[in-house]
Amino acid sequence: MFTATSLISYTIFGIIGYRGSWVPSIKGVHISDQLYKDTSQPYDRIIEFTPFAKTELNENVNGGVIKFHFTNELTIKSIHWGENVMKFSCFDKEQIIELFQRK
Repeated sequence: MFTATSLISYTIFGIIGYRGSWVPSIKGVHISDQLYKDTSQPYDRIIEFTPFAKTELNENVNGGVIKFHFTNELTIKSIHWGENVMKFSCFDKEQIIELFQRK
């Protein structure tokens, strides 16, 4: 009768290239959670992660590449009984997971 709630942990690794003296760093992540009704796909939900950056002036540098990674947690609710298949996406990386809600 009630939806099941799950807490998942995820880690995102990446690189940011920049030119000039404005050095970027990851400020946060935007999460988009969408129901997906295309029955030709093996999943019924897409959760997309989009990191966003802030910049700081550092006149001692002139361009470069910065590696980053961060770990976060997300609470998700299953949308029906049984198997709930979700696709997680961040840029060109995708991962499909299955959560099971039992009666």
